Amino acid sequence: GGRRRSEEEVDAFELSEQEEIDLVRGKAAPPPTKLLLLLRTVADVGFVGFPNAGKSTLLNALTRARATINSYPFTTLMPNLGAMVPSGGEGGGGGGGGALLADLPGLVEGAHAGRGLGRQFLQQLRRVKVVLFVLDTTCAEVDVGEQYAILRRELQLYNPDYLARPHLVALNKLDTLLQAEG
Repeated sequence: GGRRRSEEEVDAFELSEQEEIDLVRGKAAPPPTKLLLLLRTVADVGFVGFPNAGKSTLLNALTRARATINSYPFTTLMPNLGAMVPSGGEGGGGGGGGALLADLPGLVEGAHAGRGLGRQFLQQLRRVKVVLFVLDTTCAEVDVGEQYAILRRELQLYNPDYLARPHLVALNKLDTLLQAEG
């Protein structure tokens, strides 16, 4: 045996001594317990943008990840992770390595209030160190300035602490825009 814990140290999942004896002797089964476990993405950089902003394409270009890419909204329903390879190559050895990037599902206006799967998507930012706003320069409905304002507002309304984190802005699909303009 180990030392006996005081009453304050006993947790809700610990069995009493008699319950342990009964369990070992097959006399009683512990009561069923339902647990909801939530795994939050841990990443250095989290990509935030509207659906079809090109977040998965950017992740695939920067890492060896192979996130699914399609031309319809909400292709990404769960975060995709990819590690950047350091400029020296494989990054083996000392545990250093490149930044871990997270392609998060697209947000829509009203996500903070639960529109779509917004709250589930927004909670993924809790364990992200830097926010990268990925803005679609080819979007005809909402210009990049308004995209940025909407995304920041959604983060502010869901969790103001998200805006206190360092952030970057990526203007995505510029190649497509420049080709279209000639």
